Amino acid sequence: MNFSPLQFLLVGGLLISAMADIITELDSIRIRRWWTKPHLMERARNECGAYTTVFTYFKLNDHEEFQHFTGMSVLQFSYILDNVRNDLTTTSHRPGLHSELKLAATINYLRFGDNIRVADDFYGLYGYPHCLGALDGRHFRIRKPAHSGGLYFNRKKYHSIVLLTACDAHRRFIYASVGHRGGRNDAGIFNTCQLAQDLENGRIQLPRPARLPNSDVMSLFNFIADGGFGLQPYMMIPYRDHPNKTIEEKIFDIRLTNARKIVECAFGVLVERFQVFDTPLRFKPKTSQNIILCCMVIHNYLTTCNLDYEKEQPHHQQEDSDLEPSDVDDDADVCPDASFGEQFQQVDDMVDESGSSEQSQNSDNEMGNGIRNMHSADDIRENLKIYFVTDGDVNWQWAKLQ
Repeated sequence: MNFSPLQFLLVGGLLISAMADIITELDSIRIRRWWTKPHLMERARNECGAYTTVFTYFKLNDHEEFQHFTGMSVLQFSYILDNVRNDLTTTSHRPGLHSELKLAATINYLRFGDNIRVADDFYGLYGYPHCLGALDGRHFRIRKPAHSGGLYFNRKKYHSIVLLTACDAHRRFIYASVGHRGGRNDAGIFNTCQLAQDLENGRIQLPRPARLPNSDVMSLFNFIADGGFGLQPYMMIPYRDHPNKTIEEKIFDIRLTNARKIVECAFGVLVERFQVFDTPLRFKPKTSQNIILCCMVIHNYLTTCNLDYEKEQPHHQQEDSDLEPSDVDDDADVCPDASFGEQFQQVDDMVDESGSSEQSQNSDNEMGNGIRNMHSADDIRENLKIYFVTDGDVNWQWAKLQ
């Protein structure tokens, strides 16, 4: 059973609305330090901005990249610009953005959504390129549902429902599939969820392959996960442990794990923020699912508010890309380092004793061909492995080998 983000907002609507009113009121009385931040001043923007240095270059010299950026030819873009130019012209007394810049930014956002921003954040904060999100599952303790047998009993010897989620580099949840029975593993859950099916069948338009930072090597954009998931063109996982594991493979694992653990930190912040998770949820599974989703929406809202506040501080500095989240247990209550998503999914996983275990196992192993045939997952991982010890080398990764 799928729900839109709007429906989830309604779950915690009253509380979120009250918070929004308070923050809006505080914003109205906040004393601004400057009218426009220095790096956004017209001179700096015109000399160093991406519009001047990249977009204009593509428009004049590289029509293939222009087509990728906008999804249209230069002639088609110019035609649209001629028809909307007057509507994009600013009448303010302050110098406004160029009409062409406004249109280019809008078309690029409509074309790619937030995918590029998420990938940029992962590279800027954790040094892992082309990452669309860190994926993992978490068990939430529940009271055993009536007549459920062992369906909700997990390998850690308690009853639970599973949240499968992906988060961005700022610990915000951008995808969720919640309500799976605790007896299933993360990989099996992922293989049967809507996200995996859409990725396999090409129904989700991911960004086109692009060059890795400071390199001429082309690579797909993908999610990252732990070794319990399967290697796919859209899913990178660590190399399996073996006696002859090479230095390059170990470096790849270090870099991926460093970025992937942000989702474990997100789980830690979530359960620390809401004490309802301190004890087993004593509700019907569907009610427990709603509680988890509501808390995730509020978590995203508060995290975004905190990020906006930090960015406005005079001495705010971006997190170091060498940040290494510490190990987090699946049941940890805190994170050691201590845009809402476009698709949240609620699983209507009510009790069905009629061979459900066998059916789930069969479904877990059924994966379509889809985009798997477009690129080799092994080749993508091999290219990243080489990149991390050449053009993408960072100092801290070598210390982790010792």
